[in-house]
Amino acid sequence: MKGHGNMQSHLVAGRNLAGVTENPAAYRVRVWGAEPGDGSSRQMDEWDLDGALSASDAIEWARHTFRDRELELFAVIPRTYGETRPSGPAAFRYVRVYGQDLDQGGESEVVYLHDD
Repeated sequence: MKGHGNMQSHLVAGRNLAGVTENPAAYRVRVWGAEPGDGSSRQMDEWDLDGALSASDAIEWARHTFRDRELELFAVIPRTYGETRPSGPAAFRYVRVYGQDLDQGGESEVVYLHDD
């Protein structure tokens, strides 16, 4: 077993990952703004990315597009039957595949704008 920091690894026999059928249909990129001053919150924008061939492809696009910004990349996974809500963000799960949450323990306010 090999370790690095708190991580541990071990060789896995076999090459079959049950349930893995294809890459996610979409990724979400979270782009963090500069470190805020006292009493301010950190700005963050999110972008949906369709058509990436892999997580590596999505990371490359995000790093090229947002050069010096801190990033997070999430695979967008549709919820399985029985989990799905009719529409909106709750119809998907977001799995972080790159980066880290720069607002750990903070509070977020989400505002959805509609052109109804």
